[in-house]
Amino acid sequence: MGIINNPSVSMIVGLVERVSDLKNPEDVAQIDDDLGMEKSEFFNIIDDAETLDLVKIVDGNIQLTDFGIKFANSGIQERKKLLAEKIKNIEPFKTAIEILEHKPNKKMNKEKFLEEMKKYFYSIDQDKLFKVIVNWGRYTKLIGYSIDNDEVYIYK
Repeated sequence: MGIINNPSVSMIVGLVERVSDLKNPEDVAQIDDDLGMEKSEFFNIIDDAETLDLVKIVDGNIQLTDFGIKFANSGIQERKKLLAEKIKNIEPFKTAIEILEHKPNKKMNKEKFLEEMKKYFYSIDQDKLFKVIVNWGRYTKLIGYSIDNDEVYIYK
């Protein structure tokens, strides 16, 4: 499995919904033109959606996977549960969960947490990495962050 790079859950969910609305697979370039976003950002979103097994590209066309269809046809709470199960085994969440699981009360100071994560993800911008972990973690109710305590934690 790959790594999730995009901190925006909504962009990936939006892509899945857009593809779900199609009657047939559509050319990736056409969707890119329709959305009018920067190409590198668009392809990062597609990469992340593929990593999550939501979409696949076949002969230049994008379509939903079976998991993507199940996701698209689910309500918000079910979507969160589906993605939670998926991201537990995808980086950087797999490592973040492992680090937090071994801490008292399954939480730790943000700065120390990022120091630990940097050992595994030294080439990734730490601010972006933190946003990815917190945004996806909160959405899926796996990993949270308390601004008041400056702590990262596993949801109970």
